Amino acid sequence: MLKIANIKLQRLIQKLIIRIKYVLIKTTLFGSTPDFIIIGAQKSGTTSLFNYINLYSTNFKKPIKKEIEFFTQNQHYSTDFYRAHFPLNKSARYKTGEASPSYLFFPNTAQRIKKFSPNIKLVVILRDPVERAYSHFKFSMRKVPEKERINFDRALKLEDEIKLDADPLATPSKRFSYKARGLYAEQLQNWLEHFPKENFFFIETKELEYEPDILLTKLFNFLGLVKKEDINFEHLTKYNKNLYKPMATETENYLSNYFKKPNEKLFKLLGKNFPWK
Repeated sequence: MLKIANIKLQRLIQKLIIRIKYVLIKTTLFGSTPDFIIIGAQKSGTTSLFNYINLYSTNFKKPIKKEIEFFTQNQHYSTDFYRAHFPLNKSARYKTGEASPSYLFFPNTAQRIKKFSPNIKLVVILRDPVERAYSHFKFSMRKVPEKERINFDRALKLEDEIKLDADPLATPSKRFSYKARGLYAEQLQNWLEHFPKENFFFIETKELEYEPDILLTKLFNFLGLVKKEDINFEHLTKYNKNLYKPMATETENYLSNYFKKPNEKLFKLLGKNFPWK
């Protein structure tokens, strides 16, 4: 109960700070806009990546919260509301940004971001779509009452039966998009119609585990971030890591076959291969 009360208090404080900054932006001060956005994919390591940026750079000014979701579920708010999440009057040497993993999936988001900030830098972190789908399922079931929970095979069948909605608030789009969110080539083709490829930095999730120093050094240079002098990227904490039983071999084989051609399409689009199942 105490933990729930603390979370509610933190959210209340966040809302109060955002409201105060919103009023300041509207009346006297200019708010900042993000220099970059981590746009997804969901359940691929966006939280870890954002935390590494926040912890290990000397010139990153973090927003009020990591996931603002302004261009998806909070699009009905004004741009001043969005700007109120970022530092006020940030100097040019500092950078700020956010990480909303839903952005990659929803097709209208790229156009909205392009209109708001046409030269923004975009970070895309992609996970083996088989592993991502199962992690997404396990995450979804955590919020479902015990009596209403289903197994992974049933969830995949329901996804085939349910028509996904373009509305990011619709339950099917949130819960029953285990396979759809792993069709990365389709999603990225849409983004590449709105932004040049040089605006993107692509990461495969396991790169954070196997070669973190090389990867994060390149990423920091791309984003204009300065690494703390005493930091070594070789031993990094993983965030939002959940332990659960492995999926059935038959289900894993089905998903591997399902994603085989879409993955080949992605590799061709990016000009590089990933060691996926």
